[in-house]
Amino acid sequence: MAQGSPCRAGELGAADAETPTGLTGWSWLTPREDEVRTLLAQGKRDKEIAAYLKVTPNTARSYTSDVLSKLGVHCRHEVR
Repeated sequence: MAQGSPCRAGELGAADAETPTGLTGWSWLTPREDEVRTLLAQGKRDKEIAAYLKVTPNTARSYTSDVLSKLGVHCRHEVR
């Protein structure tokens, strides 16, 4: 990892999570998780996601963690 990178290895969980058979990437995100994925791709932080979705910051962090894990990425900056 490049020095000064905003990502920290293993920051929010398993990047090697297994997907259900036949499903990969975005296809197995729930509709809410896909909404969070879109907000992450726009560069939104958890606090902004929470306000947009009208949920608590802890819930937004949980959604973010789930999305990152399901997409197999280490940090939000990798979400497209």
